[in-house]
Amino acid sequence: MRLELLASVISPFTCIYSCLYQHRKQISISDQKIHFLLSFSSLSILSFYYFRSSITKKWEKPPKGSIKINFDITVNGNRMGYGVVIRDDEGFLLRGGGGFIDGRISVQEAECIALERSIKVAGQLNIHGDVLFETDNAGLVNKMNKCDMDITIIGARIKACKDAFNLFKSANLASLKRLCNNVADFICTKICSEAKMWFFYMDYPKEIHNVVINDVT
Repeated sequence: MRLELLASVISPFTCIYSCLYQHRKQISISDQKIHFLLSFSSLSILSFYYFRSSITKKWEKPPKGSIKINFDITVNGNRMGYGVVIRDDEGFLLRGGGGFIDGRISVQEAECIALERSIKVAGQLNIHGDVLFETDNAGLVNKMNKCDMDITIIGARIKACKDAFNLFKSANLASLKRLCNNVADFICTKICSEAKMWFFYMDYPKEIHNVVINDVT
């Protein structure tokens, strides 16, 4: 991905340099000026690339007074694991954890299961205010937006999740980049590997401490 980005930026400048060099006599430009333009262009390209690659994507706090619930899944052979993380508008972790299910499950169904479990965990915490659910699977978000026209079994389950959003003052499902979903990803990967249920409250385990802290700082 990074090489493709760099190539897409360099290619136009390479073409311009080649054109200038070939027609330098017609446009009365010296080799020295061409080399200067190339050096300046190269510096600009490298600066741009460094800026783009140095941007760190992290979890973002929800609006004031809101709760954010991130969830993720891992599907590995005959097992899936899901992870759920609930945080307030200051980034404090209220609850997290997840579980696993043995059997061959598609990514689409696994994402639906994770959403269902996330809603259930929110209910266990008696959360009824403004809630933002986040997943790094844009396909799930698109399915929810079109669930009224989806007659599949998965479509019906997603519609049930959408109806369950009425339990909250307001609720929405949004997609985000995987780099912004590190904690949920860590949990579901661990659970899928170890095949165990794992839930915790604000006093989260030491093994997840660094992931939680790095996600909000």
